[in-house]
Formats: sequence, structure tokens, C-alpha cells
Amino acid sequence: MAADEQDPHANIIWSTSVPTKLKFFAWLLCNDRLPTRANLLHKNILLPEEACCPRCPGVLETADHLFFGCPAATSFYLLLGLDVTSATCTRPWLRSPNGNTGRWHDILLMLLWRVWNSRNDLVFDRRDLDSAASLRIVLADLDAWGFRYKKTDAIHNMASWRSYLSLRLG
Repeated sequence: MAADEQDPHANIIWSTSVPTKLKFFAWLLCNDRLPTRANLLHKNILLPEEACCPRCPGVLETADHLFFGCPAATSFYLLLGLDVTSATCTRPWLRSPNGNTGRWHDILLMLLWRVWNSRNDLVFDRRDLDSAASLRIVLADLDAWGFRYKKTDAIHNMASWRSYLSLRLG
């Protein structure tokens, strides 16, 4: 791929300090390559009647639906102070909910990762976690991955994010 044809999200994704599995996940998401039920249907792995969102009967499970249309995802984002339903906000994931832009992309990837894993918890383990439980997992991930941030400003930004997210739990 020539430099001018490069994936516009690649630099953002690969410059984060999150674990590589989250970077790879984000790249798959941006390129519509996640194994959503719609993609599995397209590859003839699932039958049409198996391709619906596990939470929304009759709605095809696309990445767009899973991350921005499914009530489970939207309630999670609302808990975080993100309004992904606003007609004026075409790219809500590009804006920080609290004005803190430091390490926002790292946090964003962690949040999207949690939405994906919550879906997988339901599909594979029949565990349907609520938004607060999902946020507690994000906070645990922040603690577990904290060693990745060595610079003072990054450490400060992640501590600020942890504080903000903790306050969202009430």
C-alpha cells in the first residue's frame, strides 16, 4: 500500500500503548474484518437466521450495529458520558467525553474492546453483563496495563481517566 493509500486509522491505532491484541482488534474493526455475524454470514459460515444480534432479534449483527446501534453498547456509552446517538455527532469516538484528550485513543480502544468482549461473553458464555460491570472490567484493565505508561504525562493522563471512569460508576 502506498503512503497516500495508507489506512487513515493505522497511525492512531498503532501509536497507542494498549496491548497488541487491542491494536489488532481495532484494525480489524476499522477495516470491517471482525467476525461479526454479518461477516460470518457473508462468508457462508452462518445461516441468515443465525446472523442477528444476540440482544436485538431481527437486527443483523454488523459492526456498526454492535458498536453504535445496539442498546447494550449505547447504554455503556451513556454511562461514560458519550452520546453516540446524536445526529450532529457523526464521529463521537473522536471526541473525549470529559475534555481530556491525553491518551483518549488508548481509552477508546479499551472501551471498544470491552463492547466486543461483552458481546462474546453473551454469545459464548451466556453471560450478559450490564454497563456498570463492563466499566469495572475496563477499570481493572487500566490497572493491569498501567505499566505500559512510563512518561509522567502519560501516567498522569491515565490516572485522570481512571478517576473519571470511576466517578461514572457513581
